[in-house]
Amino acid sequence: MSETFLNPPVPEWFSRLFYLTRIRIAAEKKIVDEKRYFDVMTADPIEEVRRRAVCRLTDQALLRQAAERDPKETVRAEAAKRLTDQEYLFHMLFSDPSDDVRIAASMALTDDDLCFRTAMSHPIPAVCVNAMKQIGDQQLLARILTESEDRELRRETALAITDPAVAKELVQGMPSDHEDFPTPRVFLISAIDDQDMLTELALNDPDYKARRAAAARVTAPEVLMRIIRDETEYDVVRAAAAGQIRDQETLRDLADTYYHKLAPYDIGEEALKHIEDQAYLKSVAEDYCLMHCLREAAATHVTDQEILFDWAMNANYDILHDIGLAGIAVRQLTVPEYLARTAAARVDEADLSERAIERLHDDQWLLWVMAELGKREDALDDYWIRSLRCAAAGNVGNAALLVEPALNECNDEYDILESMELECIRSIAEDPSAMHEYASRMTNPDAWVYAEDLTLNCYGLEGFLENPKVTESERETVLKKINRLNRLNEIGMADEQHRKNAG
Repeated sequence: MSETFLNPPVPEWFSRLFYLTRIRIAAEKKIVDEKRYFDVMTADPIEEVRRRAVCRLTDQALLRQAAERDPKETVRAEAAKRLTDQEYLFHMLFSDPSDDVRIAASMALTDDDLCFRTAMSHPIPAVCVNAMKQIGDQQLLARILTESEDRELRRETALAITDPAVAKELVQGMPSDHEDFPTPRVFLISAIDDQDMLTELALNDPDYKARRAAAARVTAPEVLMRIIRDETEYDVVRAAAAGQIRDQETLRDLADTYYHKLAPYDIGEEALKHIEDQAYLKSVAEDYCLMHCLREAAATHVTDQEILFDWAMNANYDILHDIGLAGIAVRQLTVPEYLARTAAARVDEADLSERAIERLHDDQWLLWVMAELGKREDALDDYWIRSLRCAAAGNVGNAALLVEPALNECNDEYDILESMELECIRSIAEDPSAMHEYASRMTNPDAWVYAEDLTLNCYGLEGFLENPKVTESERETVLKKINRLNRLNEIGMADEQHRKNAG
């Protein structure tokens, strides 16, 4: 491997672009000329710039050049992930000095024969597992399972075998074991669909883990109930059988029977996971006399949005002394209005409000949350309120909708790095039209440098030039940046939106 890869000189105008800007430029969406782009970007002294540049390449010759010559393993690893030459990747697996590069190469290897040879002979366990996972031939996987001596590889291979016939044949040839942890045989049982064999295993296999795996695949109700009623059987096996029951009346009976501490309550827990009666699940979830695991099993399977909204607005969020019904409800709410109203109402529980905002993807309701929280008397003083408003702004998908909120925040007396205006600018900067509108009207001096720094499209930058409040020095800075971006366009990082507007 060459000791240096920085052959072409870095253009002076390009070098002066500061660190973060060069990294963002490397991640621009469109390349016109990969060779010219490669020559400039891979000559950059910053490792992260080169790595991101390689991420965008498709030319196999250029990728191979990066994989062979770059001195940094992170760049070579990114190149390896994008290579398609199977023989060369196989060569890299045994020749590159970096484990990370070899692991990356193993993830790009797809040829079944080469993957098999790698899985059976490579000294790095992670490489063996990655290569095995790329194999599509179930018979080759069966060979790895029977021929390899590596315990972890055999377990992973058993998980990768999905052909019921192959799994059945392997299980028939394996003796029962009594390990304390799941073994390949147990994993293989999970792929079998022969009900007669599964019934035999579930009822008679000496290994309780095998019985549990088989019980979780049996479909005959009479066999399942036989397992559940056998009080000499392990509780985990009986619970696995209960998880296969679908008759609603039977499930209710199981939940009512196995609900107290002296009973194998995990059977009741499994039954609750498949009950559809929302009123019944609500009653169990709200019954403070029941065990936490039963209440939680019921609550996490409630889908009625009205019930969930009521919990989100009024229930306890304390998971130390309760199951945290409000938090469970927010995780399952899907109605945008309910999530928005929860976010605005439960600011006493900032984490709960934040979770609601994270799940909210309706732009109009996100704007509503921002406005509602902004009406509070403590909107400027309370750190959590400001953080929640920022979170809502950051989740808005249409950047154009954030222009007005950003302009309205221009009198924020706090540091720009903590204001909602910052979050709005981050999104606006990715949309040329939105940034053009914002830049032409912005008045907050603290936001000038930050907004200009984030903007990497010529049309957005032109908005600054239309702003009557821009100073001559700021105008000069913007013009220089536009010129640099235009020169970057010449080597392949085209500003597509700018070209559309110009056209």
